Amino acid sequence: MLLSLLELTEAGTGEASHLPEGADWPVSLPLLQRLLSALTYRDEATVLHSRRVGLLAVGMARFLGWEEFATRQLETAALLHDLGKLGIPDHILRKPARLTPHEQEFVLLHHYIGVDLLQACRLDREIIEIVWLAHTQGRPRADESLETKGLAMQGARLLAVADAYDSLRNDQSYRRGKSHREVMRILKEDSGKEYDRNVVSALDRWIRQAGPDAIAAETGTRLTDVLETSVDAFTVAQAGTLNHLFSFLYLLEALYDGFCLLDAEQQFVVWNHGMDHLTGRSVQEMLGTAWNRRLLTFADSKRAPLADRVCPMHKSQISGLSQCQTVWLENHRTGRWHEVEVQVIPLVGEDRRPRGTALLLRNVSGERESGRYQALLAVARRDPLTGVGNRGELESRLTRMFQARRDYHSSAPFSVMFIDLDHFKSINDGFGHSVGDRVLINLARLVEDELYSGETVCRYGGEEFVVLCPETDLAAAVARAERIRTSILNASLAAPLELNVTASFGVAEAEPGDDVASLLHRADEALYEAKRLGRNRTCAHSAHHDSRLNMLEPHPLSHSAGSAPLVHVTEFETRVAADIITHKLAGFVDDMQARLTTVKPNYVDLRVGRRGLFGFWGNSPERQPVRVVLEISDPQQKGRWATELVTIRATVRPLGHCRGQERFRRRAAQVIQELRAYFAAT
Repeated sequence: MLLSLLELTEAGTGEASHLPEGADWPVSLPLLQRLLSALTYRDEATVLHSRRVGLLAVGMARFLGWEEFATRQLETAALLHDLGKLGIPDHILRKPARLTPHEQEFVLLHHYIGVDLLQACRLDREIIEIVWLAHTQGRPRADESLETKGLAMQGARLLAVADAYDSLRNDQSYRRGKSHREVMRILKEDSGKEYDRNVVSALDRWIRQAGPDAIAAETGTRLTDVLETSVDAFTVAQAGTLNHLFSFLYLLEALYDGFCLLDAEQQFVVWNHGMDHLTGRSVQEMLGTAWNRRLLTFADSKRAPLADRVCPMHKSQISGLSQCQTVWLENHRTGRWHEVEVQVIPLVGEDRRPRGTALLLRNVSGERESGRYQALLAVARRDPLTGVGNRGELESRLTRMFQARRDYHSSAPFSVMFIDLDHFKSINDGFGHSVGDRVLINLARLVEDELYSGETVCRYGGEEFVVLCPETDLAAAVARAERIRTSILNASLAAPLELNVTASFGVAEAEPGDDVASLLHRADEALYEAKRLGRNRTCAHSAHHDSRLNMLEPHPLSHSAGSAPLVHVTEFETRVAADIITHKLAGFVDDMQARLTTVKPNYVDLRVGRRGLFGFWGNSPERQPVRVVLEISDPQQKGRWATELVTIRATVRPLGHCRGQERFRRRAAQVIQELRAYFAAT
């Protein structure tokens, strides 16, 4: 099986007769067609999704002015980014519900295996790096300029946005697809951390310019134009072979902490993610590099480098026999030493000629747990009622996050979010504990649906939940909390009972000098502040100053007019350039189907929503009309090198007959939230 990995490319060599004349392709098309045909046989929906992602990625890349060859590399990565689904069983692949954390890890492992397979196929390194970065680093950091990164990082960012857009737009086994407007709102809310704001903006501008059918109408030669993926007897046989390889690679991933393959020239052609973590050497650094002793520092118990005569790799090369030896290995990223068992297996073809070498590493510093122990451990980490992580899992994950920050000297932000249901005791007392349990279960599911795979939801105790948000600063975490809080407000957590359930939020970001206890304590203080101020709001505490945001009740900078209770006034700041504000406002008017009534310098009066037949408010936001007056200040520069700051004062009043102050405030909060998103407000 190891030898067959090295021979994967042999069946994919040669030219395809249907290639456009003069075309320059970054991949062997017969090999690509073979992989996609096998994936089509396994799950046609995955291939259709990959093709749509490829079209989106190509459209954005061309809109951003990418060169044609780089665009083809990106499309190839998009077509193959879900190759790992070849080995995922149906009960997970087609599960009609969100995956559990354990299942998510299982899927991620198969994505790693898919990358191993792409490496063995000797695909273009840029293509492999794009797929690798998309899976190993999560959503690329978006606070760095696109121009400062190489093709792989740029491609990973484009691929992340295209993948998220198509996944959100189309029906999934556990939820319905969302409208284009809803998807863009979600992407814009998380642009800057989860997604690159420039890429999200490019996607929005491209679709606005080309129209909703831009995906289907995108012209130009594409890989999808020249590929014909069909399922025949040969495809079925090849799919079976690839599935065997997936099963074998899964065993290697499960049994060993790291493995790699070298070809006959002793160059690394496969470098799995375990080797990355164990050695501190990245896949981008190792692929195509020839073996030498400086790359993997094998040493004895005294940390002295092994001489050639006792080095297992050298001994295997000289003798042509397998070697197994326990040595010490240095992690070049952290400087730590691990005691590892090294197995070196020479790979010999049927002609008895050496074809390559397999290197298998097992960390013997700690004993590997049995499958039953792992299952019991997974149960011990779960809350039995809601299925999310428990308090022990929360503290364990937080400890690992702080440890990783210290080990890798990372400055990447992460935040925690406390969620507490308001007046939950009254639900238990008035309707019974069964209804209370139903509310907690539905709350956990709602929060998971509103988040992404990188975040972790845990039940802290009672009606309190905590969300861990990696790669998220305080402002982004507060915006995310506000989105969840609004979703809870509009949800029916006690259905079929009609109960108005609200929640309070406390948010804090990890800061220098923090540990698990101090971070949780600060978030808990913010939650207490939200309770004290009247509940159903979000407060955020920093070690240096307090920051409170509330988008349902009046903002701390806002007030309600005393003579007119149905008035919502708030102020927010934006660093969007003054000449861009009109474009941002035009986008808001277009998407919200608003009507402008008065436009003056620094003053805009508009109407959002439509009145019903008799002027009464309806149940949908579109039937809840409001008047919005925006007063825009002149740009001000705070600090010598600071960007210009613009303050926007928004006044919202209902139009028609609105019954109930709470109903109006909810609608006003939604409109203000949309405004803040368009202006990237703080």
